[in-house]
This record gives sequence, structure tokens and C-alpha cells, in this order.
Amino acid sequence: MKVYDPAISVALSDAIGHGPPYSSSELTSVTDLAVKYSTDLSAVGSCTHLEIAIFIGCDPISFEIFNTLRTLKSLIIQDGGLRVLCGLGRLGAQKLAFPRNFIEDLSPLLELKQPCEIDVTGNPLSEDSYCNVLPELSRRGHRVKASGELLWKVTKRLHSEGVPVCCYRGRGPNEYRLCRPRTFLDCFAGL
Repeated sequence: MKVYDPAISVALSDAIGHGPPYSSSELTSVTDLAVKYSTDLSAVGSCTHLEIAIFIGCDPISFEIFNTLRTLKSLIIQDGGLRVLCGLGRLGAQKLAFPRNFIEDLSPLLELKQPCEIDVTGNPLSEDSYCNVLPELSRRGHRVKASGELLWKVTKRLHSEGVPVCCYRGRGPNEYRLCRPRTFLDCFAGL
């Protein structure tokens, strides 16, 4: 019997309706998958008909596991350790949401062929990515959501000082939040 990461087992059990073992036909029938705090996403590659994939607090993440997922429409990776977007251009997804990760370079998103909704809020984007790549993505017809300049600069500065957190706006007018991968969100009102 294949042993899965516990978080993957929970997600697959929710999607399939029972615990392991899972047959290959059961794995390929999974279309929606939500995974929280996994450290091994290799089993996701077996879900070849996946349309919606949500990964919260997962680390590490590599786009190699998504190479077999040709039906993927929506990919959400948030509050995790995502750093590199290489290989993303091969995905045909219509929604790519990567809020509160460690992404600096957005240039791989320029490889996208289809119009896409893109969310990169709360990432320590490089100056080139923030000032050049984001506007170019918008110019190409993508709907792009990113942190405002102040929050981007705070996040980037915290990272440059060795504090691996992402700063983003909370619900209140003076509420800001800090997030660190694989941990729960912390709220600091009036930061």
C-alpha cells in the first residue's frame, strides 16, 4: 500500500470518499483537491483530471508535479513556500493565485498563452517584477492583482533583513497582517 503525506491522505479521502488505498481510477477521477500543510505533493500528479487545486501552507512546491495536469483550470498556492514559477507557462489554467509566498521573479508568467487571472499579493517581488513585469502582464490582457507599493516595499524590506514574512492589508482600514509560510496568520492591527 502506498504511503501518502498525511495532509494529502486527508485531502484525497475528502475528494474520493474513503481513506487509502486508492485505485488509479479513483485518483484520476479527482477534479477538485484542497490540501493544507503538506510537505510532499508528489501524489497530486496522479490526479490527472484535476481542474481546481488549492494548496495552503504547503512547502516545498515544484511545478514539476503539475506537468501531467492538462485539465487544470485554477491553481491556488497560498501562505506557502513557493519561490519559483518556472514551468508555469505550460499550464492552461485560467486562474493562478499565489498570495503570500516568497516569489521574487514573475518573468515566467510572461510565457502564459491564455488570458489569466493572476494574484501575487504579499510576495517580495523584485523591482523588475513589480515595476515592469506586472504592467506587461496587464498590457497582455491578464487580470493582475498585486500588493500596493507600500505593502510590497515592506514585504521586500522584511525579506532583505532576513525576516521571512509577507505583509498584507487586513479587513480594517488600519489593519495589516503578517504571514509566514506553514504557520497560521498573525494579525497586527495598526502595524
